[in-house]
Amino acid sequence: DVLYRALLSRAVRHEVAVTFTNTAYADMARNWVRWMRFHGVHNVLVFALDRDVYHELEREGIAVFYHRALAVPPHAAPHGSRELSALVGISARYVLEALKRGFSLLVSDADVVFLQDPFEYFAGLEGSHAVDLYVQEDGAG
Repeated sequence: DVLYRALLSRAVRHEVAVTFTNTAYADMARNWVRWMRFHGVHNVLVFALDRDVYHELEREGIAVFYHRALAVPPHAAPHGSRELSALVGISARYVLEALKRGFSLLVSDADVVFLQDPFEYFAGLEGSHAVDLYVQEDGAG
């Protein structure tokens, strides 16, 4: 199974940080990867939502996964649009598939910048062993 192999190739203790991008947001995904690497986090995988961004990021040495079922248009989807809803649905489906395969995921928007290793941060929270899901709402509705 290609998804399992892609996740396993990046996982540390079966944990992987993931983000999703298409060509329109490739620069944000690059920045996300740079900041993760800066903090020593290398168990990252970018889900490419179009073939062009897949090839682009792969050439740059960024761990990237693409499957034709992920494909969405390479342009930006307006907030509240059907395109954006479809993108969120595709992302959620792949997150679910990763969870079914036994991986723990840190799912992040590509425009997030972490100020420290997020895995260490969450592991250090009191009672974190009893938590299945942390969610941050970005106010975008």
